[in-house]
Amino acid sequence: MEKGAAPARGLATLRRTGNGERSYTVRIHEHLVDTKELIKRIEVNPKILSGKPVIRGTRIPVELILDMLAEEVPTAEILKEYPNLAKEDIRAALAYASASLKSEEIRLSA
Repeated sequence: MEKGAAPARGLATLRRTGNGERSYTVRIHEHLVDTKELIKRIEVNPKILSGKPVIRGTRIPVELILDMLAEEVPTAEILKEYPNLAKEDIRAALAYASASLKSEEIRLSA
C-alpha cells in the first residue's frame, strides 16, 4: 500500500497516536461477509432443472429472478408471485450472478 493510501474494500479510519504517528484502522464491510452467506441460498444440482442454479429448496431458477428484476418488477411483486421466496433469496440471486461474472471473461460482440 502506498504511503497515505487508504486500504481498499473497507472503511478506513485515520488515527493519530500519542507521538504524532498516523495509523489506519480498517473495518471490513459487513456486506462482503454477508454475500458469502447469501450465496449459500443458491443450489446447483444436476437433478433439478438440469443443473441450473435455483433458490435452495425450490425449483425457482436464479435466471427467472434476474429476468424479473431486469424488467423492473418490484421486489414486493416478486415475493407476492412466489410466496415461498424471501427477500434474502432475491439478494442471493443478485450475489450469485455477481460472483459468477467475476469468475468469467465475457466478450460482447459489436
